[in-house]
Amino acid sequence: TSSLLSMNAFEPLFWLGCALVIARILRTGDSRLWLAFGVLAGVGLENKHSTLFFGAAVAAAVVLTPLRRELAKRWIWLGLALAALLFLPNLLWQAAHGFPTLEDLENVRRSGKNVVLPPLPFVRQQVMMISPLLAPLWIGGLVSLLVGRLRAFRALGVTYVALLTLFIAMHAKDYYVAPIYPVLMSAGAVALERWLDRLSWTRNRAWPRLLAAAWLVVCGAVVVPLVTPLLSPERLLAYRRWLGVE
Repeated sequence: TSSLLSMNAFEPLFWLGCALVIARILRTGDSRLWLAFGVLAGVGLENKHSTLFFGAAVAAAVVLTPLRRELAKRWIWLGLALAALLFLPNLLWQAAHGFPTLEDLENVRRSGKNVVLPPLPFVRQQVMMISPLLAPLWIGGLVSLLVGRLRAFRALGVTYVALLTLFIAMHAKDYYVAPIYPVLMSAGAVALERWLDRLSWTRNRAWPRLLAAAWLVVCGAVVVPLVTPLLSPERLLAYRRWLGVE
């Protein structure tokens, strides 16, 4: 994603930053941090309009979890106003030029460029996109956020579920969900570390961690040929077919 200098390279940073702010609010109860969320969300909207959908998913998570208590405080509304203020120049430019982004999206829809996937194939593509070898990490993180030891941060797990549901309902591109996976992988890393600490089959706690590190290295090695110019075009296509990502 970051091999090209585009808005896609920065989008995960803004989303992960917003998630970090939410985690800090849940952990400390400091509602003033919504101002930081507003700054990140506002600049994120300037970067890419799909942050609107991330914001909608966060809104759903706020309403559906105990985080809804923040709605009775002024800070979350001030953060929303700050995000809107930062996004306002972009919105005014869009209005002055006939909303070209909406026109572009409509043209793409009419051209049939986007492949519309049913729900199950859409979810399957999530597994393939991040790498099947890494699926246990982010799925474990999601489970931990929703019902596990990290359920104090359930709002982050609900944000993912709401975002995934929204994009499936919109028949969006499957990779639109990609920027939120660093959140789930971070949660999965915490869950994995706690699980490794509880292992009793060895007195040397370094071995489970070394095995986990080796697993992550193998996962990375599998995708290196996909994102670097190591293979010829013909071999790259053959490798993609072998992995099942074609």
